[in-house]
Amino acid sequence: MQEQLPLNLSVGARSRQSYTAGEIYAEGSGLRFLGFLACLGLLTLYITDGLWPQVQMVLTGGFTPITAVAKSTLFLLVPMSVVSTRTYRATRLSGATLILVGVVSIETIMFLATSRYFAADIVNSLTGSYLPLILFGLVLSAPLAIKHRDLLWMGAAVFIACICVTALQYATDSSVLPTQSRDGTFAIQSLLFYDRTRAFSLFTSGLQAGLFYCISAAVGTSLVLMRGKWLVGCLLVLLSACGSYATLTRLTMIGLCASLTSVTILCNPRLAKLARVLPLVWTLIALLTVSIASQESRRSQSADISSTESLSQRQTSWHFYLNAYRSLDPSEMLFGSGMSEYAATDVPHRYRSAAPIPIDNAFLQILLHGGLLLLGGVVFYYLQAWRLLYRKANEERSVFCLAAAAVFSTTPILSMINDLPIPMFALFAIATMIVRENPDIQCIRSRPVQAGPLFAPVVARPDEMVGAWECD
Repeated sequence: MQEQLPLNLSVGARSRQSYTAGEIYAEGSGLRFLGFLACLGLLTLYITDGLWPQVQMVLTGGFTPITAVAKSTLFLLVPMSVVSTRTYRATRLSGATLILVGVVSIETIMFLATSRYFAADIVNSLTGSYLPLILFGLVLSAPLAIKHRDLLWMGAAVFIACICVTALQYATDSSVLPTQSRDGTFAIQSLLFYDRTRAFSLFTSGLQAGLFYCISAAVGTSLVLMRGKWLVGCLLVLLSACGSYATLTRLTMIGLCASLTSVTILCNPRLAKLARVLPLVWTLIALLTVSIASQESRRSQSADISSTESLSQRQTSWHFYLNAYRSLDPSEMLFGSGMSEYAATDVPHRYRSAAPIPIDNAFLQILLHGGLLLLGGVVFYYLQAWRLLYRKANEERSVFCLAAAAVFSTTPILSMINDLPIPMFALFAIATMIVRENPDIQCIRSRPVQAGPLFAPVVARPDEMVGAWECD
């Protein structure tokens, strides 16, 4: 049984407590609804990132007026849940999130004071990659939770919709859905692969679609290895592999193979030592893969899925940006130049801070934007997130947590060949919201506090100990 917190625990002592995500939460219909909304928002706005824009275009005749507003509302769920329960969770990620907030704040002030970019340029470069990380850290600190079973049903519904659209796009070799909004705030990236249409489904690119199929493939493998559900699991892996191929994006196929390997390792207790260092393993494999592929890129110039032309282009851009970083003065090497992600010159509302050519490397992207200081903050954030998710997956052994940890461990290999994969961090946030459904593990039910500080700890009496959300 979980250790009880003393009733007179101070706010400062409370903040120093460290919990595994999902261990402590407050129960109540209002809080359950907030947890459901947070999970739904993370899933539809950051993972299936084209779903909400497509819905808006249907309802408004081609416009996407409230995408940014919908993301902003997620920030409101955190204070609402904390105030309503008068409690919060301090985890490994809390300190990393505060560090990231401090780094982003310092660099924002410096960019506003010294850079040639406008405030809108700086805000744009922050909202794309770094504010979402802060949001995910805040979600983890709030008592927001969702049942494992409910999450699997939600994910199944989204998967069915996505794979049906993917199949239709691949079979017809057409986009099927709108590829750009009328106001220019939404557009599909890298739509064509030579003369073929990438199956982007309900996402903003074939890459994002392929990352989603990495998740579903890992869940299918986890179902087979942990539950023995061969029919459902194998069907899910097969459909996910077909969906990944339909995106015509080699990186997603690499990610899918890596995710299947990781989930197999995580599901085997005998490989616990290897599982703990999976991010390091994939970092080394990424470096090796790029090295080998760079040699092959000089030989293969075919116009199909085996073509390495894009790798040659990446190597050219990496060399360009490495030289650009070396040319910065020492202060810019430390704090960055404020350059944001690449955007085509014909994109409406293109910001001045956009990179001139694709970067396709998250490490270089962060270095150019925020320098060594921001790169260190993001790497530290990722390592703390990995330690927390690995611990949760290893202790609970639930299907989704193991799959999420497996996919999240492949973030380094994805980051080496593309931009920072924000959906992977959203997946981490969703996985840490899952409450334990093991009847042998008990959680704390919140009760009204008669008096005391706003953030006084909510602690249960022994007779208030209950199973997680009326566990199955």
